[in-house]
Amino acid sequence: MVFPSEVEVGWDGLQATFATPQGTLRVRSALLGRTNLYNVAAAVAVGVALEIPEEAIRRGIGSLS
Repeated sequence: MVFPSEVEVGWDGLQATFATPQGTLRVRSALLGRTNLYNVAAAVAVGVALEIPEEAIRRGIGSLS
């Protein structure tokens, strides 16, 4: 299971720490709004399920605008 444990949503985007089966993963995105938090959570969950390295997940989400 993957879920956000800490979330900051502001005018400059969002930052969140996700609890994953492998530990925690902190990500940042320029996407705005709580709705996009759900999109980011889905992306993190898929990345974890596919065993994509954490840094690649972080970079991918960080590149979204």
